[in-house]
Amino acid sequence: MRDRGAHCPPGARLLGQGLRPQHGHAALSDTPKPKLLNLWIIWGFITRYPGHIALAMAALLVASGATLAMPQAFRQVVDKGFGASDPDAITPYFLGLLGIVAVMAVASSVRFYIVSWVGERVVADIRMAVHSHLLTLSPEFFEVNRP
Repeated sequence: MRDRGAHCPPGARLLGQGLRPQHGHAALSDTPKPKLLNLWIIWGFITRYPGHIALAMAALLVASGATLAMPQAFRQVVDKGFGASDPDAITPYFLGLLGIVAVMAVASSVRFYIVSWVGERVVADIRMAVHSHLLTLSPEFFEVNRP
């Protein structure tokens, strides 16, 4: 009998072998729990896009940093902007706050776009792996497993 995973991508081999990761012969206690096992299978497909994942993580860090900087910017607006006798003294602090909001918006948008793109690519890769696996099955399989 042919090796069903010979021509399939790495994740497809996981799908065709009873949903078990290929890390040697691990005992059942070493394998992830059933709910996490599905994520383990998908992880094999996600790791094909390391640059995109790194960029999404960097955008997440930038957006998180901007979120953490927001209260400090508000503090500057209140303490130094409203407290000054000159009405124009508040302008640079509001511009700084606006800059932080702009950085947070751009970083959040970039992260959302990249995560959506990677998600769509992973789904397409899984579909291709399933299709490739189905093409390796013998006609007997389809006769025995009719709907």
